[in-house]
Parts: sequence; structure tokens; C-alpha cells
Amino acid sequence: MEAQVSPVQIEPVTTPAVEAVAPAHEDTRAPARAPSTEVVVVTRNSEADLARSLGAITDAATEANASLLFIDLGSTDGTRAFAARHARGSRGVWLTAEDGLAEALSVAAAVSKAEVLVIVRSTVQPSDIADIARLVTHLEAHPYAAMAAPALRAHDDSLLTTAHPEPDMARFSRVEWVLADALAIRRADLLTVRPARQRTARWVEELDLCLQLRRRGREVHYLRAVEWLDAGGRTAARVRPHHLSRRMLLQLLRHPRTAGRLLTRTRLATAALNVVSRTLDVLVSSVMITLLSPLLVAIALAVRLDSEGPAIFRQRRLGRYARAFQMYKFRTMRHGADSAIHQDHVRNMIVNRLCADGSVSRQVFKVHPDPRITRIGRVLRRSSLDELPQLFNILRGDMSLVGFRPPIPYEVTEYPDWYFRRFDGKPGLTGLWQVSGRNERSYEEMVRLDIEYFNRRTWLFDLWLLAKTVGVVITGRGAY
Repeated sequence: MEAQVSPVQIEPVTTPAVEAVAPAHEDTRAPARAPSTEVVVVTRNSEADLARSLGAITDAATEANASLLFIDLGSTDGTRAFAARHARGSRGVWLTAEDGLAEALSVAAAVSKAEVLVIVRSTVQPSDIADIARLVTHLEAHPYAAMAAPALRAHDDSLLTTAHPEPDMARFSRVEWVLADALAIRRADLLTVRPARQRTARWVEELDLCLQLRRRGREVHYLRAVEWLDAGGRTAARVRPHHLSRRMLLQLLRHPRTAGRLLTRTRLATAALNVVSRTLDVLVSSVMITLLSPLLVAIALAVRLDSEGPAIFRQRRLGRYARAFQMYKFRTMRHGADSAIHQDHVRNMIVNRLCADGSVSRQVFKVHPDPRITRIGRVLRRSSLDELPQLFNILRGDMSLVGFRPPIPYEVTEYPDWYFRRFDGKPGLTGLWQVSGRNERSYEEMVRLDIEYFNRRTWLFDLWLLAKTVGVVITGRGAY
């Protein structure tokens, strides 16, 4: 989201609301680098709301080692003076009454240097002192998520429907959008989002924000295990039965493009995509096997004549939901070659990424050069022709034309938890990783690209990847 910095007025230091007020007690700790988390409190005539919520917000921010940033949307009451008295050491940016959430987030992303921004409306408050830290920790544990939002409860202890579609009862759910009353978002992701252009779109700003992130392959998480309190009651008023849905329906009718994006994310649309994908898999693999049968026979003969052993190499791989299947390839190595070389190489790639210092080793995914490869095997790998027998895996339903690279079982023994997200779909003959440099990418980059593909997946995106694969095969980029 690009910040429109020209209308933003940051008050001079003589104004209490933005003045860096000295803390009540002297801080004797050594100065640290800029905090990785900043709590952004969005206010609009919120003096009474802050009187209820600011204490809990400040305590939770302190627990998370986060600073406070006030973004005020044209308050005319005593909000500014209240913040100066009760949030000492915080910063403030004061916008106009015509500004909304999009402008607030844009300004927050521009003036903050933190890695994660925790957006909080003044009407809600954490139920526990560790809640802000829990939101940030969740994002750290799920790098493919751009946003994490807590559950919100009303004063009558009812759970408010602040996430859509309705989340399940698991510890957290992947949802399409959340209300922005409380959420943690990565600043880097926020900077990629374009602000809403129409002034009439105020009630779909949150929806538009989340859909833009989803289109970029990022995820929105609803944390059922973290609950906040709707202290001011305004969130409850927004999401009561028929109130939100009627208003949201009217806004979606005014913005058919946004409504269309949302409809493509429904379960029915996903089921239709799966049917279209499977039909395309069967048709394309059948036609290609028929047309390429002379080439398949010629390659098989070349492999047999070049070295001893079968022409087809069968290997146990993990597909959808990490279920094992037999994957077929033309053999490119000496028959009976030791797999320990590749096993150690892959383990080092995964483990090195998880070192305490956070260093990333830039090394190709495959062993290169690999002494086990035969003469004809080098040609097949360079041209990607060794992958052609996987057309039979596609015909059987083990794989799809587009998906992730299926790992060997020994690879997953070192997986961090979030890597398993890539098993939510079928493996593919090609995919986003395969057209993005392949073996020139690190292992973690491969996993991130696999997860991004499943979040962005549409039948048009699949066709684009298939078309791009042709160019990648011709150039041989990343093939070893």
C-alpha cells in the first residue's frame, strides 16, 4: 500500500499528542535497535473508548516489546490530549475526518519501521497481556501468512463473526477476510497493497485489503485460540445478524469487481476448479502420451544403451496430504547409485536455513555437479525430458499438470511445521517453482513458491504457468 504522504500532518514536537514524552521512570537499559513490532491504535473521537481499552493495549504492547503509534482520523474531542497524558513515549499522526482505514494503514506503513504492525481500533482490547506477542509469534511461525487476527468476544461473552467465511473450531483458520478491529500484518505485505480508490468503498476497505493480499498468494489467518474483548461495543454493532450482511451486500453491488473476486474464492468455485483441472489433466496427458510415444520409446532405448539398468526409474514420493506414491522418470543416474549424497545435501539445505543466526545458504537444490549422472542423463536433465514419464502419474491421478515438486520421504524428516502446508494440493509436472529458477532457488524459496501457488491458483494462472514452462524448457534455466 503506497502511502499518500502529502496530506499527512505530523504535529511539531511542541504538540503533546506527538511529543516523545519521557517515561515516568528512568530507563536504564542499553539502547536497542528499532522494535520489530509496533502497535497502531486507530482512533476517531475515541477519548471514552481509550479510557476503557488503552491500559490493556499498553500492557500487551509492553509485553511484546512494541511501541505505540496513534493514527487519528479527525477527532474533535479530547482524544489527542488523552493520548498525551496516558500513552507517554508514543507517537501520533493526525489525519482528517474524510480519511478512513486505507489511509490509516498507508500512513502507518510509511512512518513505521517495524516488521509487524498490530492494528487495533480503540474499541477493542486484549484479553491477556500476551495476546499481541501471540499474534506476532503466529506470523513468525507461518511465513506464508500476511495477516493474523484474533477472535473477538462481546460483553455478553458471545463470539463475534469477525472472520469470513466462518472459521472452523481449529486453533486457527485460513479465511478470506477479517474485520480490521484487531489484526497483525506484515509491513512488507502492507506496502504491496494499493489503497482503495473510491470514497464510497469505506465498508469494503477491509475486504479489499484481504483480497489483494490473497491475490498475491498470501494468507489471512483467524486465531481462534487468541480472544480479544469488544470493550466499546462498536464491533458487535457492526456484525450483528443482518446488519453487516445487508450493508456489505449493498457495497458489493456497487463494486462488482470486488464481488467477483470474492465469488471465485467460494467452496463451489474451488470444487469447479478441481473438476476443470482434473479434466484438463486427463485430456492433456492422454494427448501428449499419444503424440510423444515415438520420442518416449527413443529415449528409453538411449537410456538402456548408455548404461546398465532399467530405462524407467521408480521412486517413492509424497503427494497430496503427504501420501506416498510411485513417481516415474527416465533414469539419469547409474543403476544402484547411492542416494546418501543427495540426502545429506538436502538435509543441509533445510537445517542450515534453521540456524540460530538466521543465515541462509544460497545453494542449488540438486547436487551439482553430480558424479552419479550418466552421459545421456545430463542431456535429459538439461532438456527436462527425464520428466516425461510423469505424464502417466498425471493420468493415474497421482499428480497434476501444475503443482509442487513431490519430495522424497527422507526430505520431510527435517521439515519445520509450516513446510507441510505445501501438501494441501497435488504435485505437478510444472509449477511456480519450476518456472522461477528451479534448482537455482534455495529449499525454503521452493516451499514458499509452492504455497504461494496454491493461494493464487486459478485455471488462468495454471494456463499461464504451462505456457511459461515451454520457454523455461527451451532455455534450460535452472536445469541440472
